Amino acid sequence: MSSNNKSPEIQNSPLCLEDRRPRCFKEIIGQEHIIQRLTQVAKNGFKSKLFALIGPTGAGKTTIMSCLARAFLCENSINIGDSCGECRSCKTKNIYDQYYVSEWTGAGLNNHWNWWDDDGKYLIGHEEHSILIDEFQDLDENHQKSLFRDVEKTKCLFIIATTHENKINDALLSRFAANKFLVRRPSVEQAVQCMKSYCLQVGLTASDEQLGRVSRHYGQNLRRCVEFVFMAQEQACNSIVTEDFLELIIGSDPVSTTPPQRTRLRL
Repeated sequence: MSSNNKSPEIQNSPLCLEDRRPRCFKEIIGQEHIIQRLTQVAKNGFKSKLFALIGPTGAGKTTIMSCLARAFLCENSINIGDSCGECRSCKTKNIYDQYYVSEWTGAGLNNHWNWWDDDGKYLIGHEEHSILIDEFQDLDENHQKSLFRDVEKTKCLFIIATTHENKINDALLSRFAANKFLVRRPSVEQAVQCMKSYCLQVGLTASDEQLGRVSRHYGQNLRRCVEFVFMAQEQACNSIVTEDFLELIIGSDPVSTTPPQRTRLRL
């Protein structure tokens, strides 16, 4: 059962990020301090089941979350410390299409708490299942307290991601203390490398210098940077980023928190 509550415009987009984001740890650019630990967790057979990813918007928490879920479901991860890309589970294009993955945002789970009462409390006892909750800070306090009682007995993989650690119930967060990861935004160079990989996938031509300006403009926010790539592929003439196009989109301001228009994605 996959409880995917992403917006329809994201799911139906021909350039859907979920189909193009990294599928394994080795494809993730940067975050070496986290990937090393998660590789060892996979090799140890996921004896730990509770994971918390904490960091700013656009740092790559959702990508790490999906790669961790793939490794958990992979038949060979205990041998290589990563998803293999070859087994039946790994060949599923979108991790959220997996029967054994239930993915929510905090706000979405608030609005559909009956799912937790009806299904979540049952699924948490199944070793093959994964429950992923993004934007966990939006889950209200009473629901967080309910989860505190339930996650103690979890047998499934349970991952939360948040931008605001201080909005998570202290007792609940203590359950995740052994596997709490601080996710940082990448360097300019790493953000450029990430954008180049998406440029290759969608057929966009842009120079490293141009991508570096985009990265600095958005403060190395990977969400904004990747949105730029997708938007430019749709709007730039012949899918080539020219100086005029770049000036039109990011102007001359050194930093902006305003996202490019038309494409809304999550990282």
